[in-house]
Amino acid sequence: MKRLALTLFISLVLTLPVLAKTYKIDPEFSSVRFKVPYMGLTHIHGGFEKFKGKIVTGDDGSIENVTGKIYVKSLYTGNEKRDEYVLSSDVLNVKKTKYITFKTLKVKEEGNQKILVGIVDINGVSGMVYLPLTVKGPVKDKKGKKRIGVSTSLQIDRDKFNMTHNPVVEGVALVGNTVTIELDIQAK
Repeated sequence: MKRLALTLFISLVLTLPVLAKTYKIDPEFSSVRFKVPYMGLTHIHGGFEKFKGKIVTGDDGSIENVTGKIYVKSLYTGNEKRDEYVLSSDVLNVKKTKYITFKTLKVKEEGNQKILVGIVDINGVSGMVYLPLTVKGPVKDKKGKKRIGVSTSLQIDRDKFNMTHNPVVEGVALVGNTVTIELDIQAK
């Protein structure tokens, strides 16, 4: 009788669907953008065209872990000369820095808000960041694959990541120190 009960229990456990899932970022339906103040008047906007990463959800569908890699050379701002400057040794130093990376340390909750706590590495400097998450899904796409959407934004101080070159014109720094980064990610 015990053997039958044990067999039934094991069969039941093995047939339960596993809800934990690893999603891969789909760059075709995702974006990594930034903006930085320019001369205290406007913002320069840009982004990265090439990036990849994974999002791991738990049995309850909540995000447990995120890793990501942005290819620095894929930077664009809509101005070729400005792109060359940002990729130069004065700012991102693409000759030494191939990637911007992120890895999760933990996920915490503040009220109803999930916050991803992790380490970002930019320009060879690591720093802790807090990413408030907006998560949507999962939903099935037209091929029946599950997809989720994750949005977040954060601000970093570019000086802390060795992006210190900043010409001053008539007493005004050309580029502000606060960089706002926005991630709109779809993963499958």
